[in-house]
Amino acid sequence: MKNSWKKLALLAAGGMIFSALSTGIMYRFFPQYLCYAVYAVGRGNLYQPETREMTPGTSLTECFSPQFGFLTGISIGVKREENDNTLIGRLLDDEGKVLAESHFTLKDTDYSFLFYKWVDPECQYKLQILFPESNQSAVMVTLGPGDSGTDGQMGLSIDGSPSGKELYAEFIYGTYSRKLLAFWFIVLFTGGFMIGETILYKLTLRRDRRVQSGENS
Repeated sequence: MKNSWKKLALLAAGGMIFSALSTGIMYRFFPQYLCYAVYAVGRGNLYQPETREMTPGTSLTECFSPQFGFLTGISIGVKREENDNTLIGRLLDDEGKVLAESHFTLKDTDYSFLFYKWVDPECQYKLQILFPESNQSAVMVTLGPGDSGTDGQMGLSIDGSPSGKELYAEFIYGTYSRKLLAFWFIVLFTGGFMIGETILYKLTLRRDRRVQSGENS
């Protein structure tokens, strides 16, 4: 009986450690699984929109302040083309450090840069969009007047120069759920408990075989 309780306590401790580490990794690197709702925030640059050519080698930088704590991605207005032209999106902090990178081609159906990053609504960030030199042709991007962006947009620059325009963009946020965090903790605890039980069972079998082999010899 004492050994059974000791085994149970060991398995429980192992399951707790495994679930804590796994949940921490999920919270840090895969937070999209902790968000129960995803929604877009933006009023759209539909007032006097214009389409501008972005030739290969051009870069856009949009400064913004997030409105919520988890940024799923940013969707932009781009004219669809049947070619392999690529847009690379980078999420930068206010010091210029790259926090995440995403890309899409003009053949894709969803023109969104997916970042899945925790952000601070009190800080400023930058969306940097690169049009690689390897693109076959210019890419048509939708812009609007300087006062027509979302509430968090603070100004667009093209190749480092202020443009007086705003990027047509929707900021896609996720709602974080402590219930989902608890759910994953329980799931991972159960998984860790079962893994630990399997390991202990195999170790016990190996030990019994060695004992039996020693007795037979």
